[in-house]
Amino acid sequence: MKSLIGLMLMTLSFTAAAGTISSKSSWEAINKSYDHVVRTPSVPGQALGGLFNICVDGDNLRTISPVKYCVEGRQVEVNQGEGSIGYEWVCDKFEESHAAMPRLTTVPECAEWVNEGDNVFCAKFTTKPYLIPLSYVLDVESYGGEAGFRLAFRKALEIPACK
Repeated sequence: MKSLIGLMLMTLSFTAAAGTISSKSSWEAINKSYDHVVRTPSVPGQALGGLFNICVDGDNLRTISPVKYCVEGRQVEVNQGEGSIGYEWVCDKFEESHAAMPRLTTVPECAEWVNEGDNVFCAKFTTKPYLIPLSYVLDVESYGGEAGFRLAFRKALEIPACK
């Protein structure tokens, strides 16, 4: 009887552990989890739909899944009460295709900082070349109730080659 109870408890603990997200879980399982959030860095490649939807195609990054974009649209006046408050873009026709961009891009960099009293700001910008990296270490946070999200673990992500 004791061995039967022990076997049942062991089975329940394995079942609970099987549903647990950890650093050994696949990115697919982590992204499907409702209790976890992946904090991704802001990189130029995110313009293609995020780090999980891009692959490397030679010297370019392209989307794994096609992205939807507007090909025909118009501005519509937005009214509130008796007056107009501006215009809003309304898309009439969408198309889907794979988007791509070169890995080598440029990023702004401050060339001249200015101090005015307690304020420090950039008075002149320049651009510098930037090669979008293919390797990242991302923070995976888990929901901790009233405390909000807290760091659960860090996991490496390699941008795959396109198929």
